[in-house]
Amino acid sequence: MLKSKTFLKKTRAGGVMKIVREHYLRDDIGCGASGCAACGGAHEGPVLEPQPLDPASSLCPQPHYLLPDTNVLLHQIFMFGGRGPGLLWPPACDPQAACKCLRTKAMWANIDVLEDPAIRNVIVLQTVLQEVRNRSAPVYKRIRDVTNNQEKHFYTFTNEHHRETYVEQEQGENSNDRNDRAIRVAAKWYNEHLKKMSAENQLQVIFITNDRKNKEKAIEEGIPAFTCEEYIKSLTANPELIDRLACLSEEGNEIESGKIIFSEHLPLSKLQQGIKSGTYLQGTFRASRENYLEATVWVHGDTEENKEASNLPLFIAFGNIWAYAICYFAQIILQGLKNLNRAIHEDIVAVELLPKSQWVAPSSVVLHDEGQNEDDMEKEEERERIV
Repeated sequence: MLKSKTFLKKTRAGGVMKIVREHYLRDDIGCGASGCAACGGAHEGPVLEPQPLDPASSLCPQPHYLLPDTNVLLHQIFMFGGRGPGLLWPPACDPQAACKCLRTKAMWANIDVLEDPAIRNVIVLQTVLQEVRNRSAPVYKRIRDVTNNQEKHFYTFTNEHHRETYVEQEQGENSNDRNDRAIRVAAKWYNEHLKKMSAENQLQVIFITNDRKNKEKAIEEGIPAFTCEEYIKSLTANPELIDRLACLSEEGNEIESGKIIFSEHLPLSKLQQGIKSGTYLQGTFRASRENYLEATVWVHGDTEENKEASNLPLFIAFGNIWAYAICYFAQIILQGLKNLNRAIHEDIVAVELLPKSQWVAPSSVVLHDEGQNEDDMEKEEERERIV
């Protein structure tokens, strides 16, 4: 079966070029299950076991295959904390490069779970492979290595060229939604196809996704779907896999029992505008060796605001929404763990002068730790009672 798409494209020379893209669909692509009589052994290479001997799962007690979504490898990355402590990114530190580094780290962590001997009989769709290949070549190579391992029984299903699993992109639908729909169509087809093998086997294909909306749509379509965290936690015989998960599910992006200790950093655009208008002072953050609750900011440049700061009397306090600060010539002293706001040594930060009514003098002793929460105080009281 042939699918074709024709469109016109304007060339650099000003001409018009007609482009025709042909997409061939086949009906002889095997499902990968070695005991499937309907496919008749059309598959090649490593195949799925006819009777999976996977570890016991409290969610899926019957034999099953796993079909992971792309986000199981790529979508969990945002749970990793960024560099974060600085209020401004140093020129040498590109936020996009840092985000790319964190993404790669999360992908490799999830690949570790798939490479574990306990995880077997996994169906990797062509759609998923293409998305992973576009995001990270190293992760793509590791997935290919796993699929080539016959002991793991991973099977690559070319759903993009199967007549019953190929889906066309609808008008107004972005590529991400189209790929999610293609994965759900393949998962549903697998469950219907495996019913033809044998009524006694009752094989199922479990859809693993961390996308909440994608999971809800899959359940509405009658596809057994769980998050990666839910499925791994259901493997009672392999509790060690929980520690190897890259992160929690999408719903657990925030720790349930956690509290917000630090104020959120302002966007880089607002900080740059504030520095340009003179609202903020930009400087280098230098941590104190003697007091972990204090640090010094060396103000940059020779603007009017910086000159005003350097001409102030000794021990005059400055600060902004993040910090109480003391100005000593061109230096600003930040006080308080919360007011340091995750900055580390040599970070480029921005501070704002506080009203004179909030100016304070520096302290040579650590008066209190503003980062201590109520739970820590309760534990200290319990220890005192015991003593």
